This record gives sequence, C-alpha cells and structure tokens, in this order.
Amino acid sequence: MRETPALRQPANTAQSPFLLTPLSVQIVFAAYNAEQWGRVGSRRWLQEVGSFTCLANVSAAASATGAAFCASPLRYDLTFTAIRPSDIAYVIAVDQVGQADAGQLYVHEVDRLGGVSLPISPILTALGAAGPIPVQPSSATAMPPSPVTTFMDYVPALSVDMAVLTGYNAAFVNKYYNSRFDNASNVDAATITSAATLLARTLYALALNAGSVGAAIAGVPLSLAANASYASSLLDCITVNAQCAQFAQILGVSASYMQQMTPAAPLSLYTNVYMQPYMVGDNNYVLPPSLISAVVRNALAWSTSANRTLVACQSESDCNALGASFECMRGACIATTSYYHDALSPALTTSNVYGAYTIDESQASAMDPVWTEPYWSASVGVTLFRKDRAAVNIAVLVIGLALLALSIPAAWVLVRHLDKHYKVP
Repeated sequence: MRETPALRQPANTAQSPFLLTPLSVQIVFAAYNAEQWGRVGSRRWLQEVGSFTCLANVSAAASATGAAFCASPLRYDLTFTAIRPSDIAYVIAVDQVGQADAGQLYVHEVDRLGGVSLPISPILTALGAAGPIPVQPSSATAMPPSPVTTFMDYVPALSVDMAVLTGYNAAFVNKYYNSRFDNASNVDAATITSAATLLARTLYALALNAGSVGAAIAGVPLSLAANASYASSLLDCITVNAQCAQFAQILGVSASYMQQMTPAAPLSLYTNVYMQPYMVGDNNYVLPPSLISAVVRNALAWSTSANRTLVACQSESDCNALGASFECMRGACIATTSYYHDALSPALTTSNVYGAYTIDESQASAMDPVWTEPYWSASVGVTLFRKDRAAVNIAVLVIGLALLALSIPAAWVLVRHLDKHYKVP
C-alpha cells in the first residue's frame, strides 16, 4: 500500500522534497506494513501522530546521533510528532493498479471537507481524461480495504477528503489476488507507470491549493511524469529477482551482499516479526528492517531530499559535521526526511521485560484482536526419502509373501513340538 496524506500547513520550502515550485500544501508519503492484520501499520502511525506521549526524552545534545529521540517507548526519531491529525486535508491510497479493468482506473471517494477544499475525484478524472490513463468514479457504495479506513474511523472524526485509486470498480479483477500465481505475468508495468504519473499530477494539483478544479489542473507541469524504465526495473526486482542491480543501488550495497541478503527469486512481501539474526554489539540490539521496507525508505529518502551535498562519504560518521539530518547514501551526504515507524498493534505497549509487551485493554477490539505469530525454532525440519523403483517394491512384496508362507508351517511344527515335550497333564 502507498498512502499520501496531504497536510494543510504550508510546506517548509527550505527542506521541501519537491523542487519544482513552492507548494501551498505539504505532501507526505507513507508505505504502511501489516495492513492485512487489522491495518496495524496505519493505525499505529495515526494513533501516535494524534496522541504520542514520551516518558523519557533524550535531547539532541545528549544523543549519540545528534538528534533528539524518545527512550521510552523507543522512537529514534520524533519528526512525526510535528504532524497533527487536524492538519490532514487529503488522503489518497493506491490499490491493485497493476491490472486496469477495461483499460481504466477507478476512484472511490469519501469527501468530508464539505466544500472547504477541492474534492479529489474531479481532479483525478480530469487529469486522467487528458492522459496517461482514464479514471472513472467507482459505482461501489463501500470503500475498498485500504489504510483510508483508518482515517475514516479516527476519533474525533477528521474533516478530510479521502480516496482510493484502484484498478477495479466494485470487485477485484485479479483472480490470483494474494496467491502464489499473482506474479510478474499478472502485472503490467506500463499501467503502473501511468498510475504513478496520474497520482503525481493529482497530488501536485491538490497541493497548489487553487480556487477551482480548472486552475489546479492548469498549474500541473506537463513534464511531471513517472520514469517508465525506473518503474519497470523496480517491478522486475519485486516480482522476478530481488538480487537486482536496482535494489543494490538503492540500498548502496554490492551485488555479492545482495546475494547474501535475499535469494534470486521474487521478493517476499510477508509481514512477520522482527527479522533475524539480530545484530548484537556494545550491549545493543539492532533490528534490521525487511528488504522491501529498506528499499522503499531509501528510495523515498533519495528522491525527496532537498539537500544533496558534494561531500563524499563511506559511513554515517563522515556526515556528522553537517548535522543530524544528514546521512550517507550512495556515496554522498544528503539531508533526508524519510523515516521508519513501528508497525505494531496499538493495543500493545512495550514493557521493561525483554521480549514482552503489555496489552492495553482500552485499545483491544474486535477489529484488532491482537494478532500473534508462532515462533518456530531454526532447527525445525523434515526427513525425506527417495521413492524406490517399481522392481524394488515388487521384490519386497515377494519376499514378504515368501516369509508369510514359511511362517505358517513353521508355527505349526513349533506348536506340535511344544505340545509333545512340554504339555502339562
């Protein structure tokens, strides 16, 4: 899932991730994990945006990284606390656009703005009519499953225009959805590229905060389009071979390292517990993100960075002198505005016991029964035996029958012998 909440507050043009023109509305990209488990990723993020309380603040001066963070509960970055739910004006989610039903996309919308701002649907359909792919309002009366539902269910209710851009109308068109057959042959790179272009132009039009749909569309530069080769290569990495050169470049690692990280196969998108092995050192535990999470985060960090310096680097320490927001990426120090956020059930809170969580009964509900996953030992396995040839099976049967035939008279003789010599009068 990709979700793009747009904030009402003006963008900070000094660090704006969009270098075209200053925008009136700031755009935030979010890629939520574990949405299939009760929308865990989006609900945790929105809950903490609305009501996060830090019990142990660590100042930038006392932090080893030079950036303030929270030690309890552990949040290594607190940028999300600058956002308020009331700041959000638009939410657009994207779902299953790799297949376009009848060659077009659909928009499912819930408008709670009450005419205060421009609705999403007219802008999407107008931009789609001009290319690259047509869009029609969905005939479905209910919203499809997506993180948008998290924003719809938020209390107090948000005055937000929400939409889901999909490749289907009222029912999924992908008959292989969530199965092992939902592979590269079932997704069209050109359709994904067109959807990305349409989404980018729609976000730009909304961020202009124009007075009319026509003015918003007129302000969108025609040069704003997705890179088709980049989109195609990323799709190939995800659906064919995760050991691809594109992933290696995004992560800043060698091809040999990619071979150690993942098999030469489609990327696993399964959401599970923290990856192992844990990296332990100096009494610390480092929990590495999943490959797809790292790729998405690094790609966004590089694409949205407003300050890419000419300072060469090989590690984070080479960028420390530039400030806490700088990190080493692709051999250069850049200022990033992309962060990780725990996708953890809102009903779970951390505790002082290693590996244990406390259940917050006030947050537990039928919607979130607190999902669990069995933890299997690494030594679990199975013993396999090769199937013998048919001749071997026949020989075993013949030998068995022969032994049976011999055992019958042998038993009779043995009984006669015992009766003759050991019979009790």
